[in-house]
Amino acid sequence: MRKALLVYLVCHCWLCQAQTQPQLSTPFESPKPFNRKDWLFGFQVGYSKNSYLHERYSATQAYGGYFVANKLALGFSASWGRESFTAAHDATFSVGPLLRYQFTNSRVSPFIVGAYQWGKATVSSTNTKTFPMAENQRSIQSVYAGLGTSIRVVAEWRVDLLLTWQDKPAAPESGIQGRYHLLQAQIGANYLINKRSVTRSYCGCY
Repeated sequence: MRKALLVYLVCHCWLCQAQTQPQLSTPFESPKPFNRKDWLFGFQVGYSKNSYLHERYSATQAYGGYFVANKLALGFSASWGRESFTAAHDATFSVGPLLRYQFTNSRVSPFIVGAYQWGKATVSSTNTKTFPMAENQRSIQSVYAGLGTSIRVVAEWRVDLLLTWQDKPAAPESGIQGRYHLLQAQIGANYLINKRSVTRSYCGCY
């Protein structure tokens, strides 16, 4: 009887001690990207050449967005472009709202993006015979859309590869009246601030 009671007490104490020991924390898994309340900041660049108009166009865009829903971000973008013709240059700067949608939450994620921008264009000429006005400024509005793929490279850094379509006001020196469409391949990089990662880093793991 005493042996049975002793065995019972030993087992009971062992079970109580096992229950009071803290459980080992499970390995932390990085949360999926493009969730609601995440932030995205980045830039992209592109270059194209039109042999018919002897035009060269370089574009740079910086942007920031906030994910109002999973995979859907709203934000603002700023664009700088430069068109070079035979004897003139057309430099533009514009800003406006941006909309971006990621189709998946995976490492490789296709996306679409669009923006509407307002700004100024400055035309300058080095040959007054070809283009008589030395410099002129005008207001512009442009529509931008792109289809591409976002690839996670390391941690929260990603690379974007995309094809863009732009509805642009024609530069006077191009000989085109009104507006024209431009297709351009672009490459970019961005950084994703994931709310869950920030919260976990702030709280710490114990």
